[in-house]
Amino acid sequence: MKINFYYKYLHLTCEEATRLISKRQETKLSWREGLKLRFHVSVCEPCTRFAEQVVILDASLARFFKSSGGRSQQFSAQKKADLEKLIKENK
Repeated sequence: MKINFYYKYLHLTCEEATRLISKRQETKLSWREGLKLRFHVSVCEPCTRFAEQVVILDASLARFFKSSGGRSQQFSAQKKADLEKLIKENK
């Protein structure tokens, strides 16, 4: 009975959890989505880390764009190359 309750009402895969974590940054989750996500994050270390990283990334991007004063900022060619290298290494 307890297992059926879990799968019926609380179970999320990590893929579903990461989608909800990202969605939570843009809009309010439904009470069911929020409950499922809170339960999943409470038992899943990688998703907990992902949720923390999303918050940090969102705050960093907000500071970056706020510091630009509304003008467009561009990375230098070297910074772009460094970022592309990091992305390729982490695939």
